[in-house]
Amino acid sequence: IDETGKITGLTEEGKLATEIIIPEEINGTTISGIGNDVFKDNTNLTEVVIPDSVNTIGNGAFSGCSNLKEIQIPNSVEKIDSYAFSDCESLQHIEIPSGIKEIPYGVCNNCENLESIILPKSIEVLSEWSVGCHKLENLYYKGTMEDWLNIKIKSVYSNAMIYASNFYMLDGHNQWYEVTSIEIPD
Repeated sequence: IDETGKITGLTEEGKLATEIIIPEEINGTTISGIGNDVFKDNTNLTEVVIPDSVNTIGNGAFSGCSNLKEIQIPNSVEKIDSYAFSDCESLQHIEIPSGIKEIPYGVCNNCENLESIILPKSIEVLSEWSVGCHKLENLYYKGTMEDWLNIKIKSVYSNAMIYASNFYMLDGHNQWYEVTSIEIPD
């Protein structure tokens, strides 16, 4: 770890682990982030639990972890950099935490088996982040239609709705409902 508490590499034991629970603290230093490419191309990794102390996930942090099936990202994470989960071929579901305002380019690109994504109401900007997610069935959004229409979508490929078969939002009773049409105001 560096002086700011960002994980910058793995121990030999960490490189071989299949399930990793990142501790909130290492040697008295609070873990505040996961650095660029830290877990990149780790094919042993199947599950990761990130602690509440983490607020950033670096560029390519989990990219190419082809056997990663489950990742728990806490709401303390406020920034996820480009390609953080790209090429995680075994990942089937991801929930983006509630503090995220922008999903940058390539975050989930080529996650071939990704079936569902949950996006928080806090999203303000979507870049081309889910290209190549051919099995994406369900996109869940925790905001209202008005919130969705206010998101800056950088290109047609930024809108995961072109990949997902089903689009869901929360109703007034906190229940998911399927959106079957969108009326764009004048």
